[in-house]
Amino acid sequence: MLRKLSLATALAGAIALVAPAKQADAALFQLTIGTSSGDLVAVLDGSIAGNVVSVTTVQSASFNGNPFPALGFVGTFTDLVLNGTTGGVGLVSTDGLTMDFTACDTAICAGNAFSIGTISGGSVVEVIVALDGDSVFEEFNVQAYTLERLNPTAVPEPGTLALFGIAGLALVAASRRRPQLPALATA
Repeated sequence: MLRKLSLATALAGAIALVAPAKQADAALFQLTIGTSSGDLVAVLDGSIAGNVVSVTTVQSASFNGNPFPALGFVGTFTDLVLNGTTGGVGLVSTDGLTMDFTACDTAICAGNAFSIGTISGGSVVEVIVALDGDSVFEEFNVQAYTLERLNPTAVPEPGTLALFGIAGLALVAASRRRPQLPALATA
């Protein structure tokens, strides 16, 4: 039985070695950007790889404590500037060096929105905030920027899950093949 268990463990280890690499972790992030007119605060849903977050949705956002309406269109600032619509996957980084993100309440960003990125291939990153007719357009200041993970949870790698699954199956198989002892007669 010990031989079978060690064979199953070796097999599980081999599968873990060839399993795909760990994927990006999905999480919520709080983005805060200070501007000369006030603070933009947003909760972003996305996945992080290294220090770059690929943003999929905006859970909530506010500017100076005033909430944005639902910002259902998320994409890159580059697509907004070049094509006039949201598209692509918005990116923000924990260090503020990668910034290409737009969130809008309409596909063409004609109403309430906030954006972070470079304009027309320039080197200066701009912050644009539009909420209920009030607009802010200024240079991005990395010292007034934070991006914090709100729900740090470990996601098991696929190889780890395969290892546990195979080890569990090996234990079940080993317990079924164990010879049954005859029942003792009681008088």
